[in-house]
Amino acid sequence: MGSMGRSRRHSLTSRGGAEETIQMGFGLLTTAGTYVSVGLVGARINILLFPFVAREFTYHGSFWGNYKDLSEIVALAQQEDQAHSEKSKA
Repeated sequence: MGSMGRSRRHSLTSRGGAEETIQMGFGLLTTAGTYVSVGLVGARINILLFPFVAREFTYHGSFWGNYKDLSEIVALAQQEDQAHSEKSKA
């Protein structure tokens, strides 16, 4: 369990780009988790460097995209989540 009783996730996709959403997303990731931000973010994001490096996070961001791109990234995240769930059951 993560902070405030939330389950930790291996990957998260955000399309809102609000600074608070990004910070919460990183707080929910497991060690070596991946955060994908699709769409415009803002002028900057504020992420503490030590937890980012120590927990081996990966951040992918895109400042462009359309509905098709978003649909594809969500489908990939769902496939990875499904594969991760199946490994956990084995």
